[in-house]
Amino acid sequence: MNETENSVSQTSNSSRPSNRKIYCVGLFRSGTNTMQHIFKDRLHAEHEFMMLPTARALRDYAIGNLSRTELRDFLKYRDTAKPLEVDSIGIHYPVVDILLDLNPTAKFILTIRDCYSWLNSCIQLLYPDFNTDQRIQLFSELINNIEHRSNTTLGWTDHPRCKVCLTQLMKMWTFANSSVMKRVPAERLLVIETAALNHSLPQIADFVGVEKETLNLSHSHKGDGKNFLHCLDSKRLKELCDHHCGELMTRTFPDATLENSMQGYKALTEEDAAAVHSAISLEEFIPVK
Repeated sequence: MNETENSVSQTSNSSRPSNRKIYCVGLFRSGTNTMQHIFKDRLHAEHEFMMLPTARALRDYAIGNLSRTELRDFLKYRDTAKPLEVDSIGIHYPVVDILLDLNPTAKFILTIRDCYSWLNSCIQLLYPDFNTDQRIQLFSELINNIEHRSNTTLGWTDHPRCKVCLTQLMKMWTFANSSVMKRVPAERLLVIETAALNHSLPQIADFVGVEKETLNLSHSHKGDGKNFLHCLDSKRLKELCDHHCGELMTRTFPDATLENSMQGYKALTEEDAAAVHSAISLEEFIPVK
């Protein structure tokens, strides 16, 4: 049985038809798992349903091995294979126009995190299993090679088996959040800062049309309290973030600074720093040894 079939068969008994459709379209590490937990007691919600097949479809589309029609057909299959009321996955952002077309009444929730804390969280996700985990390797390939074009389409530049380039993540942060805000009609989109999720249940409940008391915020991923940005050249990091993320950061997080984001964290060990440097680069595509 392939991965797609297995993902569907494991949960088909719990599937139930519903006219309600909510897509959580924030980037990975912005609260997509928390969003699934918020709804789990009230609605049929899941986090990262068919993640690897979806990531591979986006890769094939960006490379040119999958047409736009074929990508739409895959997303339609994914949508009907398991009729989720809340579909939360951190790589929805390139296909929101297709999702809008497939579900004309769907609503969208965008969780957005400031670029500094998001980069730190991404490093925490990517570096420990960089050389051993198939999913992390696929994420790294997508990050390094996908081109985010100004017309909101994707392209591909091949950088075989390189360290994760943080500049590519900065470009992804700006493209993903800006394109969702641009493409989803305002009346169907709720934008929430990740750090404000604790205080946003009334707003979420009103937007979705459920009782606030049925929502649950018992899950919140706190990370391990380390700031991996300390491993990097802070002056160059700030320059790159200002260049690639500055306009959107000014609009959405006007008070966020790199200096503030570096405070209040545990010290890194030498082993932490060495492991980060073996998997992460700031702006160059460095082949993995």
